[in-house]
Amino acid sequence: MFRVCHLTNELFLSGISHPVGFESAAARQLSRFAACPEHVLLERKGRVVLHVPGNEFEDATLALLGKLRAEAFTAVGEGLGQVLDLDEYDRHYNHLIVWDTAACEILGAYRLTPVQRDGSLPDGSSLYTSTLYEYGPGFFERLGPAMELGRAFVSPRHQRSVEPLFLLWQGIGRIIERFPQFRYCLGAVSISKTYSAAARRMILQELWQERISRSETRVAGLPVRARRPARIRFGSKNNVASQNDPVDRSRVIESLATLDRRVRGVDPEGRGVPVLITRYLDLGGTFLAFHDDREFGSIACLAVLDLLQVPPRSLARFMGQAGAEALWREHGVVQPLG
Repeated sequence: MFRVCHLTNELFLSGISHPVGFESAAARQLSRFAACPEHVLLERKGRVVLHVPGNEFEDATLALLGKLRAEAFTAVGEGLGQVLDLDEYDRHYNHLIVWDTAACEILGAYRLTPVQRDGSLPDGSSLYTSTLYEYGPGFFERLGPAMELGRAFVSPRHQRSVEPLFLLWQGIGRIIERFPQFRYCLGAVSISKTYSAAARRMILQELWQERISRSETRVAGLPVRARRPARIRFGSKNNVASQNDPVDRSRVIESLATLDRRVRGVDPEGRGVPVLITRYLDLGGTFLAFHDDREFGSIACLAVLDLLQVPPRSLARFMGQAGAEALWREHGVVQPLG
């Protein structure tokens, strides 16, 4: 009846008079997935977290994902300005979807894939993040088994709820529990250019200084650079630092709560630090490179999270005690939950 062109993000319809046709078809397939144990990672109060390979989606389901993604990104001033946010990576990646079985609607979704030691997908395809960042020789060999995460969104109707994102992170935890060799998570996290220049500068300064403060750690020393580096300003307008310039290490890193208050104070809409950046920082993640994504209307910040460095209580909260212990056991770490 219709097809999705993944390279141009265009939806070609024939024989369907209005969009309800593909939304209904997508709901039917997602309901079937929700009834199939192999696709269900967890269930809570009628909401299930599905784990589905992109090549198993009917075109209707992929179109619905692309439509909701585009709406969510547009709502925060990001995106490609198209009806559907889809690309050629969607068929190669796996997808986490929070599905409300009673309302038959998607609350949020994440895209993810295991990363090979050569920096490719299991099927040999290249990573999405390789379009934003240039990984240096040995990056993934030195990093070890990892999962790339991205394209996260919460549907506009549920933006004020913390549940969809929390369930998505719990879904990631369930995957790590099944495959505890994946010690690292990485992905691009965006700062919308609708933030004021002062707010963006504050966030970028803090993320860059945080990396500098961890320069001796395994993650912070990995070779990677943005393909179009964002400029990070320190102090006056004429004092501009690139991502390779030295920065004063003596500066005390502000607490996340203080940073959030400062950002809210200078952003006209009163927004704080983007929620995913907050989440990565709260878990101990490191931001390695900052790409100026002009097409998407954002700055794409490359985050790497070493799950073994996550505070034990935080790790157990989103992975569950069994999952946390499976990860520690896999890597020979004795880590009490107390």
